[in-house]
This record gives sequence, C-alpha cells and structure tokens, in this order.
Amino acid sequence: MAHPISSSGIQPHMGRGGAPGVLPLGAAGHHFPRRGGAVQPDAAQQPRGGVFGINAEGEFTFVNPAALQLLGYDREEELLGQNSHQLTHHTDPDGQPYPEEACPNYRVMQTGDPLEAWQDEFWRRDGSRFQVETYATPLWRDLGSVFGGVVIFRDISEQKRLERELEQQATHDRLTGLYNRGFFDQVLDKEIGRAARYGHPLSLILMDIDHFKAINDTYGHLVGDEILKGLAASMARRLREPDTPAWWGGEEFIALLPATQATEARELAEGIRKQVADEAFPDVGHITISLGMAELEPGESLKDLTRRGDDALYAANSAGRDQVRMA
Repeated sequence: MAHPISSSGIQPHMGRGGAPGVLPLGAAGHHFPRRGGAVQPDAAQQPRGGVFGINAEGEFTFVNPAALQLLGYDREEELLGQNSHQLTHHTDPDGQPYPEEACPNYRVMQTGDPLEAWQDEFWRRDGSRFQVETYATPLWRDLGSVFGGVVIFRDISEQKRLERELEQQATHDRLTGLYNRGFFDQVLDKEIGRAARYGHPLSLILMDIDHFKAINDTYGHLVGDEILKGLAASMARRLREPDTPAWWGGEEFIALLPATQATEARELAEGIRKQVADEAFPDVGHITISLGMAELEPGESLKDLTRRGDDALYAANSAGRDQVRMA
C-alpha cells in the first residue's frame, strides 16, 4: 500500500505495522514546509533542542538556530549542502575514524527505521565535542523510498556529568577517592565466582595505620585525614592495574589481587609496607602500617576470606606492628 502524502508533499514516516511514526522531543505534529527544494521547520513551531534536515546523501538541508548554537556556527548557510557526518560525527572519542556507514543517522536513511534516544557525541566547529541524545526520522517519497531525514538532538553533557558524579558518590569513599566497602564487596563477590569457575588464584590484603589514634590525638583529625588520603594514594601507586584498592573503614584499607597466589601477594604487601615506611607524610613525618593477607581457599565465601585476612591483620598488630602476616 502506498504511504499517504501530506499536503506539503512530505511523506510522513510509517512505523512498523503501518502506524504513522512520531517525531520525538516536541517535534510531533510540526509542519516542515519546503524552501528552495529543502525541508524547513516552521519558525513558529520550532521543537526544543537542535534540529537539522539531511538529504539522501547526508547533506544538510536545513539547520535550526538551536542546532547552529550547539554546533558552534553562526549562519545556516555555513552548513547547507555540507556532509553532516563529516562535520559533526567524524571521529570516535578515542580518536578513531567514525565510518559514515556506522553512523546511526546514516542507517536511518538506509533502513527507513527511526532512531530513538541514541546517545553519542557530536563535534563542534572549534574541534570540541559534547554528548548528545539524538532522534532521527526518515522522510518518504510516495513510491516508498527515503529521500531525506530529520535529526533532533539535545546536549546531555551536564546530565552525564551528574550521572558520573552520582556514580562516584555511590561507589567511592569521598575522603580517600578509593572504592567504598559496599562496592568492593560486589567486586570481591564477582572475583570469587570467577576464581572458582576458572580455577584461578585470588588473594587480598588488609592493612591499617599503626597508632593512628595517637596521630589523631596529637595532630588533630584534619592531619589524620591527610594521612588517610596519602596512604590511599601510596597504596594505589604500588598496586597493579587489575588490582582493586578500597577503603575498608576507619584507618583500614583493603586490596583485591586477582590471579595472585599467596607468595606473590606477600611480596606485594611487603612492597607496600616498605614504600609507606620510606615516605614522609605532612606534619607527622614517617608512619608505619601493618598488613594481613589471605589467599582464597576452595569453596570459601566472601565473609570467610575477609575474616581470615582480618585475623592475619590482627596477628600483625599483636606481634608488634609494621609487618605482614599471612593467614
């Protein structure tokens, strides 16, 4: 069945099952008259966000003022006839070229399927990029072929920044910047399952600051906080890429060591101890730490593994501190 033709000569998109498609973000029902052979949005009915039209070759046919502002251009004429992908979507964030055939807007033109709530990045005229949420709707001829499309996008950079901030707050300790105990437990639980499934070793190190109460009592809690931050940074520098350091509570820290046997974990723990002992911390000078470590045993639970690590840490403290003990 032929698609109905609007009075403007523009074919409305027909969704799956023959239902007319809907332009999102306030664009539904907007009239897009032609001007000079290109589809143009009615100025009195501008949708919120950036909007531009493209022809079958992906070239700009119209650009609304919001899109010009978001993309860093002054006049619509600077974009008309230019390839939209090459100007706004040419490179991945990692610097790799973004092929035009992989572009979601390009696929809309090829398949006739609308694009909804696609999150990506666009490039501005000055070479900076920003995160966007895009929608695209194909425009149909009466013979059932796509002759162009309408792309609607909005800047979601602030939204994504807030999401990252909330995720940081949910998974990290605010003072030290390390993972918090709740998130560490999730990682440890997954790594225990992976170790059991593949037969890989898994170890952990628990550590605390020797005589930390005396440091707080002598120098105050602000200095104590700086010691905690400094120890967190020192530990993170010593650990390897696959390892997961976390704040465990109070003056205690923990590190998860995937694919690591007890002997290797002990060497790493000794390295952390010596590095901290050699480092001069603000106001207090040198400090020492005690460490306890444990390697996962067959069938052992998260609770049992951390308990053995804590027992080893207690043994290190009881034996005089500034040392490593293995469970």
